[in-house]
Amino acid sequence: MPRFDFGRIKPDAPLTYLLPILGVMLLVLIWTALIDYLEREHDVAVRNTIADTEGNARAFANHTEQVLRHIDQVTRLVQFEFEKTRGRGDTFDFEATIRRAVVSFKGLVLVALLDKQGNGISVSSDRPGWSSLSTNHFNVADTEPFHFRIHRERPDAGLYVGRPEPDPSTGKNVITVTRRLNGRDASFGGVVAVAVDPTVFSDFYDIAGLGSNGIVAVFGRDGGARVLRNGKGSVPAAGVVVDTTAGTIDRGPNVTGPITDPVDHVRRYVGTHAVADYPLQVRVGTAESDMLAGYEREKNRYLMYALGLSIVIIGGFTTVIIMVFRLRKTHREAETNRATYKAATEGSLDAFLLLKWRRAAHDCPEGFIVADANRRAFALLKLRAKDVLGKRFTDLLPEPQHLHQLHFDAITAGTSLEEELEISFGRRPMRWFRHQVVPLEDGAAVTLRDIDCIEQGENRCLFLRTERGASGGAH
Repeated sequence: MPRFDFGRIKPDAPLTYLLPILGVMLLVLIWTALIDYLEREHDVAVRNTIADTEGNARAFANHTEQVLRHIDQVTRLVQFEFEKTRGRGDTFDFEATIRRAVVSFKGLVLVALLDKQGNGISVSSDRPGWSSLSTNHFNVADTEPFHFRIHRERPDAGLYVGRPEPDPSTGKNVITVTRRLNGRDASFGGVVAVAVDPTVFSDFYDIAGLGSNGIVAVFGRDGGARVLRNGKGSVPAAGVVVDTTAGTIDRGPNVTGPITDPVDHVRRYVGTHAVADYPLQVRVGTAESDMLAGYEREKNRYLMYALGLSIVIIGGFTTVIIMVFRLRKTHREAETNRATYKAATEGSLDAFLLLKWRRAAHDCPEGFIVADANRRAFALLKLRAKDVLGKRFTDLLPEPQHLHQLHFDAITAGTSLEEELEISFGRRPMRWFRHQVVPLEDGAAVTLRDIDCIEQGENRCLFLRTERGASGGAH
């Protein structure tokens, strides 16, 4: 199997420059994909929010319509009985009619009857503040609570849902729903009024589960708020006015947003819907923060994942780049050392051989292999480099055993060896060499210096001295 050698990485390898580019491209790819995914998820969350708000607006309109129909049954029955008895010239029995008409339901405060002058004729209520009105004369002709003037001046007013008014018994607001009563000649004969607690409308907030920042509201055609509630409870509706002209109050469902609510300054998606058969419009506000909370949690989680992955990628690529630069430095140092070694060995008059120890295998014996040599060694062996490098050292010498043992003893003992010996090196006759062995981790460095001329010169001098001594003795 091929092995990747870091030592072969060139100083100007493209990897050095490609790694930072690759890292940046990977980070750009990750963040681009994440941003695209989050944008699509945001669009889905917004569409779901709009759909939920639209559904809540439609449901609140239906809820409001059902409550009003229940109230309207009372006003229509009172209207029918009143106009029927007056048409016959009989006396209208309000109490009997109320007993027949009213089925007690949550939020009912009172049912009142007013004559055409605005005088209170009769009041049916189980609350002390209102029931006391039945024993006291009161007139609302010039006041607002029962919207007397609206029905007197507008025969076609139908069922009118008034703005919130204080409940004398509790101080809390009530909503008064009124209907015109006609006399025998279809002239104005009075008003029937039903007062209810606004919570019968606003309880939809809990039914819909709008959270802590939602809002529900009911507005009349005049733009005034009839019911207004947010997550903290009922909000005073007096003075809250929106644009609900004829062109907009009959339209629905419609969702806008997110917009900042002027009542409590919360950003919401607001759904509007007309109430069937009644001149009212409901609004349901869904807080942007509540509806997108799931998306925001998912977004933050993915951003943390991407940030962590980015840190890992940056750290990993930085580590690899540092390693590559260190390898470049090591490679350059090795190249410098190799160049120095080549210059030193090739310029030397000594023969130099680098021997590596190879252990025995099934197809080759144990021994030293020539890993490197200089030109002087090739000249002494009278062989070319291809015939020397990679060959067993003992195969290059005619009588190698003596040298082989010396080299083996040197690397075994781990000590350097230097001596003068006479050997037949390569194809040359016996010559004298200064032989030096330096043990290495897995072999030895061998240096051979040809000193044959020196040895022959010393032998010649010794011979001459001997001859001269012998001649002197003869005299």
